[in-house]
Amino acid sequence: MDADKDVERNNTDAEETHSNKFTRESIEAMRPAIESMADARREHKDSQEDIAGKLHVTVDYIGKIEQNRAKLPAYVMQKYCQEYNLSADDLLALARPKEEKDEIWNITRVIKRLPEPYLKAVNDIIDLYWADQ
Repeated sequence: MDADKDVERNNTDAEETHSNKFTRESIEAMRPAIESMADARREHKDSQEDIAGKLHVTVDYIGKIEQNRAKLPAYVMQKYCQEYNLSADDLLALARPKEEKDEIWNITRVIKRLPEPYLKAVNDIIDLYWADQ
């Protein structure tokens, strides 16, 4: 009987350890996106209080997310994206190193200024590239 309780207790301990490990790993994996979210907030000159009010969450919760001490639920990421007019892809791309972001943004800015025939040519090149991948 005691052996059954020990097995049950060990299984519970293992589940809690696995759950805590998963939580730490999942939070760490989201660090680049979390940093990008904080960057987007700052670029729009919003305080943590501002975004907390817009997202209907507490300031403490925003602080914990930005300090990588709380899980980032998909709905919060979605609300950030809506608030700052970003796609989730944009948000994750923002997590790249600053030099890489600057280069991507510069290329994007140049492409957006191209006349229509050149835009079509760039689009055709991109389509050919991805067709070979």
